[in-house]
Amino acid sequence: MENKVGLNDGENSANVKTTKSILDFTQEGINLPIPKELTEIVISKYKDTQGIPEVIGEEVLRKAVARIFQNKYFSSFDYRHEIIINTGLSAAIYTILLSTVKEGNEVVIFEPYPYNLSEIVRFTGARAVYIPLKESDSGIDWQEVQRAIGPSTKLIVIQNPHPITGRVLTPDDFENLQKLINGTRIKVICDESLSETIFSEETTSGIAFFPKLLSSTFIVGSFAQKIGFAGWDMGFCIAPEEQMESYLRVHRILNSPVSKPLQLALAEYFDANNPIFKHLELLKNNSKLVFDMLSASKFKVQMPQAGCHVTIDYSDASELKDVEFVSLLESNYGVMLAPVSQFYHDRQCHKRLIMNIAHPTQVIEKALKKLAKV
Repeated sequence: MENKVGLNDGENSANVKTTKSILDFTQEGINLPIPKELTEIVISKYKDTQGIPEVIGEEVLRKAVARIFQNKYFSSFDYRHEIIINTGLSAAIYTILLSTVKEGNEVVIFEPYPYNLSEIVRFTGARAVYIPLKESDSGIDWQEVQRAIGPSTKLIVIQNPHPITGRVLTPDDFENLQKLINGTRIKVICDESLSETIFSEETTSGIAFFPKLLSSTFIVGSFAQKIGFAGWDMGFCIAPEEQMESYLRVHRILNSPVSKPLQLALAEYFDANNPIFKHLELLKNNSKLVFDMLSASKFKVQMPQAGCHVTIDYSDASELKDVEFVSLLESNYGVMLAPVSQFYHDRQCHKRLIMNIAHPTQVIEKALKKLAKV
């Protein structure tokens, strides 16, 4: 499997590294402290819980997920037949692919793409069709999507919000997607792992607001990223019952049951906490800090609408390729950023870097002072 720099897997990130004065902002996802109240619940559940976990997930957690989507999108899902708990985001996507595509089918992927998505597609025998997001605003060019889809297209994979660019899809995006798949058998995978990190309620939108589109969609996500930490291999998949039948057949083969105490702990935490993500202000403030402190530098910052990454354009600072420039930043300034080219299938340089901002503000500020000197 290909080895990217940073953002390698949505379920297995390392803690922030500051070894030998190097500040590392290349890690994927959000890895902030686990909420104290959740820690206490987990300890209690491990002491008191016995029995074998259900293969599709504990009923109490599936009910909690249904309530979250009901409250957020006013959409009802049947916890008995339309929600499955699995061993993480990548496992959910792989299970969907194995249950819906075969050799020769095509899967549309938008670049930059996260978590080794193209490799997951390749393992199924399908072919990835790559469509770059617009560099101006990281939006989707729907005319290009229309030109790319054909009789072999079986799946379109979207992220809302996008885990690398931080862009949130708009109602127009979902309407365009709905028009494209009308009258076809194309299914959609929508990753909503970071839906709790949208900075402004005005930009909040979701595929669950579009019932007709929802009927052809698998919604997936990582519980760890919804709360704001890494290391718990737990995720979910939501889909109409008829789509879940084939998914469940593969799920029973591939996925081991998820820890019962952790499931019970999450269900209790979800029911007692709103919002479930406690670090939104930190991410908002840190993204603004990056913009403000680099505004007078040779860098240009693309402000995210959500998530934990900021895109930094260095085209005015250097002619080096991004993989070379990140090496220079590390050796000369003690700051590690991720090259965007690592998230494109052809590794083309776009002179953009990614900075993970899910860190204490003082750590971000220390790094920015170094970068401002470039």
